[in-house]
Amino acid sequence: MQSSGLVTALVGMTGVVVGSLVSGTFQLLGGRASAKNERAKLDSQLKAEIISKQRQQWMDSVREAAKDMLTEYDLIYSFLQSGKATQERINELFFSSMTKANLIELMLNPEKANQQTVVTALLSLQTVLQCHAQKPTSDNDKSYNDARNTFKSSLQTLFRETWLKIKALEA
Repeated sequence: MQSSGLVTALVGMTGVVVGSLVSGTFQLLGGRASAKNERAKLDSQLKAEIISKQRQQWMDSVREAAKDMLTEYDLIYSFLQSGKATQERINELFFSSMTKANLIELMLNPEKANQQTVVTALLSLQTVLQCHAQKPTSDNDKSYNDARNTFKSSLQTLFRETWLKIKALEA
């Protein structure tokens, strides 16, 4: 009789051990899956953060170059209108502003419609300014202001769309 009690005890102990092993195995497998999902989520968040920072830096660079270029264009335009600057000074401003315009153009992707719109507006602004340089009159004021505003508006649209993409990544 003692043997049957011993067998019952051994069967019971074996059941407990097997149950513990099975339970532990399922917890381990579940923990691995959970850890894998958590890692994938963290990787995704890290990528989104990196992309967001890069896009923000890109926008800031384009914005800074555009601000400086527009300031120089305004100086050139007013100097040509007033005649109060030397040709050397105007040439320096033209060179500096064209460098910034080229930088802006190189930072944009002409394959993307919203960025091509900015490039087109920039080229239009340059054309109006060059026409004014050849024949400076107040008749060019409207054309210059329209081209300037079109360029600014195209940049604002591009930045708004980029900002929406940044916000979508962060969500």
